[in-house]
Amino acid sequence: MSVPLLCLAVVVCSAVFGLFATSQAAGAVLTEHGPVETASVALHLLVAGVAFVFWRRHGGLFGFLAVVEALMAMREMDFHRAFTTFGVFSTRLYARADVPLAEKLGAGLVLLAIGAALAGLLWRSRAEMRGMAAARSAAFHGLIAIAVFTVSLKEIDGLPRMLARVGVILSERAEILSHSIEELGEMALPVLVLAVVLQHARATVGVVTATGFPTEEASAFCR
Repeated sequence: MSVPLLCLAVVVCSAVFGLFATSQAAGAVLTEHGPVETASVALHLLVAGVAFVFWRRHGGLFGFLAVVEALMAMREMDFHRAFTTFGVFSTRLYARADVPLAEKLGAGLVLLAIGAALAGLLWRSRAEMRGMAAARSAAFHGLIAIAVFTVSLKEIDGLPRMLARVGVILSERAEILSHSIEELGEMALPVLVLAVVLQHARATVGVVTATGFPTEEASAFCR
């Protein structure tokens, strides 16, 4: 299954919801810590577990994907801002004078540890990724699509605030549409990563059985 096409399908379905859902329905579904966010956490943890199983058995890029998915689950649970004045990924935490120095240093060390872990896993997988790029594998194209999709979601999420700064106020329907695409798109991210995990497993490991899928179903999903 093509991950770029899945990304497009997610955007279309999210846009349909955003265009036709009432403000009450959208608020109930998309609210913070609501059903969509809860499902996102559960899916990220599930995919992290699947990737971890493949990594323990076969090593390689699966470890990087497992860590990314675990971090995404923690972010959805607001761990990135649970212990600091602002989120550890926010420049305000490090730039503002009213934030204690110890807090800045602690958050900086956490960021360095995360960056070092991800960089180390990627470095160990560099030959594997070069092979994926050379072969133009479905998993490689999927990773690129997920990266573009994730950045696009962040831009869509920040669009109403950016427009408000220049005096452009979106209608309620436009804000619901923007919020729907961002929240439902984030919920779909772990599913997209799972598709990449299975595609890469099929290409590098062979028969996909660690996920619990029957072989025929897993092979069909990886195409």
